Amino acid sequence: MAESEAAEAICCLLILLIIGAYLLWYYFGAGLLILLGTSISAVLLLIFYISLKSEKRKEEVERKIFLKRLEERIKEKKFEEEQRKKGLVKYVDEEGNVKWGTPDEVMQWKQNKIVKEIIIQKEVVKVRCPYCGSLYNETLDRCPYCGAKR
Repeated sequence: MAESEAAEAICCLLILLIIGAYLLWYYFGAGLLILLGTSISAVLLLIFYISLKSEKRKEEVERKIFLKRLEERIKEKKFEEEQRKKGLVKYVDEEGNVKWGTPDEVMQWKQNKIVKEIIIQKEVVKVRCPYCGSLYNETLDRCPYCGAKR
């Protein structure tokens, strides 16, 4: 849709340019018309040249970014190969941090993660005191606020 609107705007500008050129030629002769045509052509060529340079610059920047990412990935692969040759194992924690350790260390890290998940999943049940209405832990046999038995 934006392309068709741009094309319409360009057509309107060309029509206005043609009408203006005809009026200049009619009232002032061909000399001014040639000068105006040359000026407009020079501006259009300059705009075209700048857009080409911009495209080339954009492609160059994208190429540099691609090469930098490729270089980083190659370094990462080389590092991983070196760690594996040493007998180390890659471990990624829940936050996405990468650690390298011996197989025993990695097993310990995984077990710690499981223990943390179990602790996090443990629920604490609360009961309401029939006398004062306060909530307290189910494991207590007396209300810690008023001292009443359950």
